[in-house]
Amino acid sequence: MTKQRFGVKFLTLIFLIVFCAGLQRTISAIQNFSFLEKLLAFSPYYLVVSGISWSFIGLIAIFLLWFVKIYHQQMLCICLLFIPTSYWIERFSLFKDSSSQTNFYFSMGVTITYLLFTLFILYFPEINNLFQPGRDVHEQ
Repeated sequence: MTKQRFGVKFLTLIFLIVFCAGLQRTISAIQNFSFLEKLLAFSPYYLVVSGISWSFIGLIAIFLLWFVKIYHQQMLCICLLFIPTSYWIERFSLFKDSSSQTNFYFSMGVTITYLLFTLFILYFPEINNLFQPGRDVHEQ
């Protein structure tokens, strides 16, 4: 059995959380579909589709991290950017009332911290070397 580096394990944990959150969003939207139709100003189908897409992105990212190829680093960056981009598009397009904007600065801070931290780990020399040609993925 081979050991993965800490950064790879940590990024895997982040994407596992994204996968689980997307799966939970999908399941909850399906179970409470009729209630959400009455409550929300938009269709609950959006919640189902976005939950499936978050789960799909999470699984792809986990696969890319554990089966490293040279071109996977760019694909991981796309996966990293998908989550906050979809969150902010959803926030600005679906929720128009002022009460949904009360924690704007907190959300912005969490988004910036998430991007800086995950990109730092992804481009940290120890992890970045995994994506270089001629490197063994599980080399210690």
